[in-house]
Amino acid sequence: MPAFRYGTGNSLELEFDSDARVTICDAPRGKPLDDVAEATRKALNQPLAFPALAQSVLPGDRVVVAVPGNVPQAATLVTVVVNKLLEGGVDPANITVLTTAVSGARTGDEPLDLLADLPDEVRSGLTIKRHDPRDRDSLSYLAATEDATAVYLHRALHEADFVVSIGVLRAAEASGYFGIYSSIYPTFSDAATLARFRATAVAQPAEQRRLAQQAGEVGWLLGTRFTLQVVPGAEDEVLAVLAGDVDAVLAAGQQAVQDAWHCEVSSRAGLVVVGIGGNASQQSWENVGRALQVAGRVAAGNGDVIICSDLAEPLGVGLDILTGAENIMVALREIDRAKPADSLAATQVGAALERGRIYLVSDAPRGQLEDLGIHPIDADDVSRVTARYDSCIVLSNAQYVDASYAGESSGKPKPRRSRT
Repeated sequence: MPAFRYGTGNSLELEFDSDARVTICDAPRGKPLDDVAEATRKALNQPLAFPALAQSVLPGDRVVVAVPGNVPQAATLVTVVVNKLLEGGVDPANITVLTTAVSGARTGDEPLDLLADLPDEVRSGLTIKRHDPRDRDSLSYLAATEDATAVYLHRALHEADFVVSIGVLRAAEASGYFGIYSSIYPTFSDAATLARFRATAVAQPAEQRRLAQQAGEVGWLLGTRFTLQVVPGAEDEVLAVLAGDVDAVLAAGQQAVQDAWHCEVSSRAGLVVVGIGGNASQQSWENVGRALQVAGRVAAGNGDVIICSDLAEPLGVGLDILTGAENIMVALREIDRAKPADSLAATQVGAALERGRIYLVSDAPRGQLEDLGIHPIDADDVSRVTARYDSCIVLSNAQYVDASYAGESSGKPKPRRSRT
């Protein structure tokens, strides 16, 4: 099989027993963009069901460019968006780039990197803000949803004349994804809202769908319609850039994500090997949770999982609760009561530990992982583990893969089969 890639540029040769049944998920499909900046310019010049960005703004407009921390090639996207706003006559002093802390990152100055490609005279005129959901003074009340939920958003969004939201398109069922408005809400909401969207209950599809509907309602209440979304590729690559009206981008984007990332397997396996590709912003416990969720869909009932990553992010409160727990289900109930920021990831890790073994290639402290119940291994030892199993499924870039077992109908369009 081809070299298995993970992290940024890491690869290893997987070896299996000669009689083992090995299924490789061919994702992503499609050629990555050679020039993301040019593709972004084209998307902004010819948006879907919307005028060109430069023609959609007025010189006096206060514009917010809202970009979560884990968007591939975010600096390139922000640079092109800002240049188009300037082309439309917007004063740099009226442009705010609103972002979040980057999960998995190891430095404290990530937001400045978003402006790295802009000229000094432009960069010095812009305002860049990092959202802090605990800072009540930075929040503004928007409205109440139909179920009487009070909606608080970063004040810059509430006061803006025009908002450009930037996000990553994922499969509708992807863990922690709440639709095309995810890059606005709950991303730039208050701490209580973020806790609700990261709670253990979100692991249930019905609750995730309910919250996705709420995110869509908030987008409608805010009245922002223009979005720039990327279809992610392997590691930090981008397969497509779509811009325009949220409904038109969603319709085109859902099909693009389906074509690139859906994988259907004909049988379950005793071992699932998953990789988390990309730079430090992708190497997070949140993505470990996503990888475990997708692996659980195709693993046998007591199947084991190997995760290959560059993970170095410290344990959050929820994972700390799991560490050393004598009873995982009791620990999960405690996490549900405490509702820490990593509740969903901790729930997914706990559920996976209940199913089988988790092996992890990472930069995390080995003792810490062992206390959590995870088996730390080196990349050189992965094939020693895979050789023990008579069936295996291999999923690269598992934080984006939408995998399913053919024996369970999802109601989706028929996807391409994986190679066995």
